[in-house]
Amino acid sequence: MNNEIAKRNEEARALEAKWQSTVNELDKKHYEELNHAQTEINRLKHNISTGNKRLRVAINQASVCTRQNTQTTSVDNAKAYADIDRGTAQRLIGITERGDKAIRQLNALQDYVESIHKE
Repeated sequence: MNNEIAKRNEEARALEAKWQSTVNELDKKHYEELNHAQTEINRLKHNISTGNKRLRVAINQASVCTRQNTQTTSVDNAKAYADIDRGTAQRLIGITERGDKAIRQLNALQDYVESIHKE
């Protein structure tokens, strides 16, 4: 009876060590991915704040209005873009950053659960 208990205890410790090893590998992988993503996000934020990069949106119709002339001039069928101001661009990046982080966290959690259920 004691030999059987000792054997089961040893098997449980071996399985726990295997799971811990798997979790450590996944943790390292996700940590590296997170660091890479954060570096890219920081670079983008810096480039936007210094004006080296701009965020643009495509617009369907370009309209121009001047102070002297309240009439608008439109250009039909022309592909036009509008630059987003730096503050708004920073806020948009912040929103996408939080969403991307949540997705990475969910993926990491799914990887952990999946790795344990494989065993």
